[in-house]
Amino acid sequence: MVFDNQTNSEDLDPLGLMANDRITRGLLKVNKGKVINAANVRNNITLA
Repeated sequence: MVFDNQTNSEDLDPLGLMANDRITRGLLKVNKGKVINAANVRNNITLA
């Protein structure tokens, strides 16, 4: 999952990475889904 900074403020760039990490860790804790690497998804779509 990628969160793009659309604020035009470079100071906020790290927030997307932090949000990604927090959401991913939360999903892993509840064991309600499988977390997969976005790059793998993109590669598989390209190969399809």
